[in-house]
Amino acid sequence: MSYVKPAVARHTTDYFSNQLTITIHSHKQWLQLPFLIFWLMGWTLGETAAINDIAHQGMSGEGLFLLIWIAAWTVGGALALLTLLWILLGCETIAVNGRFLIHRRQILGVGLTKQYEIAHIRDLRPALQPLSRSRQWPRWGIYSVIAFDYGAKTVRIGNSIDEAEAKQIVRTLSKYMVV
Repeated sequence: MSYVKPAVARHTTDYFSNQLTITIHSHKQWLQLPFLIFWLMGWTLGETAAINDIAHQGMSGEGLFLLIWIAAWTVGGALALLTLLWILLGCETIAVNGRFLIHRRQILGVGLTKQYEIAHIRDLRPALQPLSRSRQWPRWGIYSVIAFDYGAKTVRIGNSIDEAEAKQIVRTLSKYMVV
């Protein structure tokens, strides 16, 4: 019989200057990193070859097709690079300052911030039901497991954390979100 150590949470909690801040570091998916790295290497070769073809052929009929192909190929590469950077360097912060819940997803300080008035937040909960694949990427470990209703919309936060950790975060947030 072997002893199983309790799992350590990925999030940290800080309270400073009347603001609770929970930081969740991205889930390190070590098996997907080699795939993304090799895919991006092949992507770079394809992009370079297409740009060279356009440079040598000009904007003929085939050159126009290649230009459209490069645009789509560039978007795919950007998404793969963004996923790689998220896995390696991404973090999510959830802050409560008395009036607002502030949610931010960022990579090296660059990201999107959304602010929600606590007075309009209802039913903060772990979102444990299966998630829609159309809005999130569960196979890549990018899914949210904390939800709340904000007006007529459900907002999801807490990327890729375990159910038990989501429950811990919800309990902590609930203490500070008293209206």
